[in-house]
Amino acid sequence: MTLGEPIPAPRRPESYAARSAAARLPCAASQAAVQALVDRERRRRDTPFW
Repeated sequence: MTLGEPIPAPRRPESYAARSAAARLPCAASQAAVQALVDRERRRRDTPFW
């Protein structure tokens, strides 16, 4: 199992519009972090199958 570094949550904005926009940032950060872990682990393998 591979675990990455924690991704800190941003502070919660007061307005709904700001919350909606702020919610996209951790989503994008977590997607990029997971993709980086997948890429790193794939490079470590000799074959694409375990």
